[in-house]
Amino acid sequence: MSAIPDDDTDPVDLMALMAALAECRAREPARRDQLDAMTEEHGWLATARFASYCRQIANLALKPWQCPPVAVRDEQNPRTPEEAEAAALLLRMLQLQLSEFEPNPMAAIEEAEARIGSPPMVEIEAPATLAAPSCKPRRRVSA
Repeated sequence: MSAIPDDDTDPVDLMALMAALAECRAREPARRDQLDAMTEEHGWLATARFASYCRQIANLALKPWQCPPVAVRDEQNPRTPEEAEAAALLLRMLQLQLSEFEPNPMAAIEEAEARIGSPPMVEIEAPATLAAPSCKPRRRVSA
């Protein structure tokens, strides 16, 4: 099995990725074999990113056409209304110095806001012209 990434990975991201993988294993027992196989084939980091994606979808109760924050390509220039919603949430997470990989974004936001107070939400408008929807994850964590 691939090891957890070395010192290159941002510690905030590393903690969120570890939490996502642990939560995915605990709450989705049917995925355990899949996660083990993915770790063997693609490494720990890719598997943890996948776990983050899965847990954000579950914890945010997203519909199939909605994007989780971890799948936003460019939070400053979302391409669809669905991506704009996810981008607004991602910007809020980043404002609070949370990782894009938080497995439960709303719980992490609530916890961070309780700790530091509640700054105003970031407003994002959907672009006038929209490209075809896509939810490919960014590469913020070095592989």
